[in-house]
Amino acid sequence: MHAGRLGAVFRKELRDYRRNKFIAVTMLALPLFFLVIPISQVLALKSTTPALAVIVSAIVDALKDHGVRDIQMPATPYAIWQAIQNAKAKRGHPPPSGKG
Repeated sequence: MHAGRLGAVFRKELRDYRRNKFIAVTMLALPLFFLVIPISQVLALKSTTPALAVIVSAIVDALKDHGVRDIQMPATPYAIWQAIQNAKAKRGHPPPSGKG
């Protein structure tokens, strides 16, 4: 293609692009809606806060047969073991002697 013809095509496309503002706005808005907003929501971690309550509820449900009715966060293995021992003590079972 001749350089003059190429320049004319380029100028026509540029004029059409400037006339159609919707294309420019769409090209700027789509990355915002589909990339920036979801990434910022993931980084904010708004959806993970209720997950902690669900985990503690599952632990308490699993230990219900042992007499555990409540456990405080953080639910470390020691805290779970201590909750089981406290529940046993309330029911009248002696604590473990520690000798295996």
